[in-house]
Parts: sequence; C-alpha cells; structure tokens
Amino acid sequence: MKQKIGSLITSKLLPLTIIVFAIIIAFMLRISGNQFSPVSVDAVLPQVKIMVVEPSTIKVPIHSQGVVIPKTEIRLAPEVSGKVMKVSPKLSSGTFFKKGDILFEIDPTNYELEVTRARAAVAKAKLSLTHAKSRGAKALIAEAKSSYYATIAGLNMAKEQVAKTKIKAPFDGVVKDTNIGFGQVVAYGAPVATIYATDMAEVRLPLTDVQLGLIDIPTENTTLEEQPDVELSAIYAGKKYSWQGKIVRFESSIDQRNRLQYVVAQVDEPFKTDPQDPKRPMLVSGLFVRSKINGKQLENVISVPRIALRNGNTVLTVDKSYRLKIKMVNIVYRGKDQVFIDEGLEAFDKVIVTPLNVVVDGMKVQVSGRSE
Repeated sequence: MKQKIGSLITSKLLPLTIIVFAIIIAFMLRISGNQFSPVSVDAVLPQVKIMVVEPSTIKVPIHSQGVVIPKTEIRLAPEVSGKVMKVSPKLSSGTFFKKGDILFEIDPTNYELEVTRARAAVAKAKLSLTHAKSRGAKALIAEAKSSYYATIAGLNMAKEQVAKTKIKAPFDGVVKDTNIGFGQVVAYGAPVATIYATDMAEVRLPLTDVQLGLIDIPTENTTLEEQPDVELSAIYAGKKYSWQGKIVRFESSIDQRNRLQYVVAQVDEPFKTDPQDPKRPMLVSGLFVRSKINGKQLENVISVPRIALRNGNTVLTVDKSYRLKIKMVNIVYRGKDQVFIDEGLEAFDKVIVTPLNVVVDGMKVQVSGRSE
C-alpha cells in the first residue's frame, strides 16, 4: 500500500519539477541575454604578390645547349714512310704548339740518297745538253733540254721528300691524342696523332622551329655586326663562366632523331685569357655549355615569369577593387624563365606571380608585395 502511494506521488511531482526547472532556466537566460553579442568572423583572403607590367621592345633570349668542338681538327699523318727518329715533347696529349714547330722526324737517309742520285742525273743531263749544243743539231738539243729539265724536276721532288721527313705543325694548336713513339715505323698517310687549331671553337646548338623563327639566320651576305650575338656559359669548379660569340651559320638539315635544326656558334680565341677574369678556364674541346642567343627584336611585348602562366595561356591579374581577374593571352615565345606576350595584357596591369590552388574569377585577394 505504501509503495503504491510513493509511486503515485513521484508520478505527480516529476512533471511539475521539470516545468519548474525549465522556468528557472528560461528566466536566467532572459536575465543574461544582454551579456552575449554575436562575434563577427573576417574572411581569410588569399595573399598574393604582383608585378606591374609594361609593354617594351625586347630582344628575345633563345636558350639552347651543346658541346664545344674545334673549328679545325685533323688527323696528322706523314707524307713519307720510314722509322721515327725523333718525337717532340710538344707531340703529347694536351700540349700546345705553334705553326711550323717540328712535331716528329723520320729517318731521312734513304731520301737523302735519292737527292744525291738526282743531282748526279742533273749533272749528266746538263753535260748531254752541252754536247748537243756543240753539235748544233736542233733535234738533239730539244731532246737534251727535255731530259735536263726532267732531272731538275726529279731533284726538286727528292729534296721535297727529304723536307717531308720533318713533320711540322700546320697551324697553332693543341694535341688531342697521339699514337707514335721513337723507333716506330710509320707508313705514308697513316694517322699518328689528332690535333686541332686554337684560333676558333664552335658549338652546334639545336633549336625548335619556333626558336629558329626568332633568330636572324646568317647568310653569305651577313656582316659580322649583323650576326646574332650568343653567350656561352659553363660551370667550372663550382663557378659559372661565360664566353661571347656569334651565330655564324645555319645547318640546312633536320636531325632525324629529334626533329631539331642546328645553328653554329663560333668563339674566337677560345684559349685566350680574359683580362677581366684571369681565372676563367679555356674553352676546351668537349666542354658542355649552355647558350643564350639574342633573338629578333619584338615591339610592344610584355614579359612575365613562367610562374605567372596558368593552364597554358592564361594569367591572373588584380583590379582596383582587389578582385582577381582571369585573362587569356597570346604567347609569342615561351623562354626558359620568361613568357613573352603580345596580346591579352595592358600597360600597368597587376599580374599575380604567386601560385594559387583555388582560382575564382572575381574573388577578392590581398596584395602582400610586389615582384620586380
């Protein structure tokens, strides 16, 4: 009986208790309602760097690369056969020599013997000519003269053979490699060394069709001043060095392997010390170099960093209201570091040079700095 009365009281009081608590909470919220105010949250705007662009007249830099080769390189070979009697110290790999230096000598004994015989033949022919003249017979005189002149020619040839036993340098140059030694028997025309001239060096530079179209290709009538300038550079012992040259010719053929065409850069006196940079190394054969060719002059062109380009042919700009604008552009040439544009941008446009993950035309941005 008591349990029934207790449960009845609980069932009656529980709803009333809940209602009382609800009234108290509502009253407290009403009293404290004026103590809370909504918090405003500012939107986080993307921060970007910009560069202000202006059209200008630009000589487009065309970049390529290649390997230095000598303009003149030959396989040195004797014009007579025989045993090597002397080899100059200058006929060693990497050694420099001057035009006319004797590089090696062949035993001249047999060739000097031929000179002696030729002189005897000349003396005999001269005597025969004297006898013919004393007789006065024109036919005999003519025959004696022919014989005499033939023996003189033979003597001169024998002397030339002796001279050829001393092999001289045909130009100022350096030895690339050798295959000769004292006592070695060498044959006529058999190469014994490779040498190359030091007056000029060349570099074959591969170019695409677009790059080739931006270069003033030299012709037979092109003067030295009109030939495009080129700067060659290489890293040596951790430091960058450069050499100035000219684009001297165009190879009128296409490499079937890569479908590229080649121009040839030429550098005069590649082994000469640079007075302004005495530590600059020599531009030796086989050195890998990068090149920057002065291309054609383009007017009213805007240059922007490649990082400013998006999706191939669009750039992002910021207007006066700091809103992002997407602009389509026409690209004249895509360089190594720069992109050259002739349509789509105007003077003093503010081009964004900061990468953005999300881009919406018209969205607001915050300019955090400028790039030169």
